[in-house]
Amino acid sequence: MAKEAGIRADFHTFEAATLEYRARYHTYPADFKDLRDRIPDPYGALAQVLDRLDPNGYRPYGDVAAIGTEKSRTLRGAAIRPASFATVTDETAGGLTFTKYDLRLPGEDNILGTPDDWIVQDGILKRLSDVANGSVGRSVSAGALQP
Repeated sequence: MAKEAGIRADFHTFEAATLEYRARYHTYPADFKDLRDRIPDPYGALAQVLDRLDPNGYRPYGDVAAIGTEKSRTLRGAAIRPASFATVTDETAGGLTFTKYDLRLPGEDNILGTPDDWIVQDGILKRLSDVANGSVGRSVSAGALQP
């Protein structure tokens, strides 16, 4: 239980930092270096978590919207993007906006890529074994972590 609590604590710290990054820059960070360089970490908690996580387990990506084959006068040449990202600043990487991310966390064995790993998708922390069994996991970005 202590190892699981440590995994959840690391994720909570990482999630808080990525949400702060998204609030400031209107995108998720492209990599861990962005978090280290651009998010204040006065107590060093984020740095400790990032040192424990494998950066290869983090994958930001964006949703792509496409306009159907029907032509519309009002949408001709218009880009479709979620309303929450309509004010993207020039500070995003080349104008590319990451709207989601996946994060894979090592499980109790502390080795990434084994069956006891954890996966984060859309703010939901799940055990890899639960994903294989069809479980939905637990949402943790909305508030306190629940066992």
